[in-house]
Amino acid sequence: MKKTIFRSLKTCTSIFLFLWIVSSASHAGVVSQIKLVDGSVIQAEIISFSNGVYKLRSEMLGTLSIAEDRVQSIQPNKSQAPGIPAQSQAADLAVGQKVQGLQQKLISDPTTMDMLLDLQSDPSMSSVLKDKELMRAIQQGNISKVVKNPKIKKLMKSKALGKVIQRGKEK
Repeated sequence: MKKTIFRSLKTCTSIFLFLWIVSSASHAGVVSQIKLVDGSVIQAEIISFSNGVYKLRSEMLGTLSIAEDRVQSIQPNKSQAPGIPAQSQAADLAVGQKVQGLQQKLISDPTTMDMLLDLQSDPSMSSVLKDKELMRAIQQGNISKVVKNPKIKKLMKSKALGKVIQRGKEK
């Protein structure tokens, strides 16, 4: 029983950390091709994602904001193709290290652990945990797919998640 609770808590913590890092621009500095639903393509760095809006920095266009419903896909910049694997691996490693550090900080704080246990019972978190395709996208770090998912959008509006995020910022 304790093993199952721990595994569930670890999964919940991983989802929380993934969403927290995504919302705080973990992939800032990486230039991507952002294809819009109208067919246009923007070469830009994703600065942040908050409340359904991407904040981008482009050499050509400067800083701009684009609603997520206008974004069709986000891919690594093809003109950087030879360097992409190393750059992506470095970004993934940095995110992984950031997640591990945050996870240790959260686990060592009893108040945050209680909040994460409460978050597990939140209906929006339960919905995410039960969606195998969404969980696979989270595990693969597929930011574009994850942030567009309606279950994630609902979870991001959850008061329980908001409290945990606020607690994490205070720590």
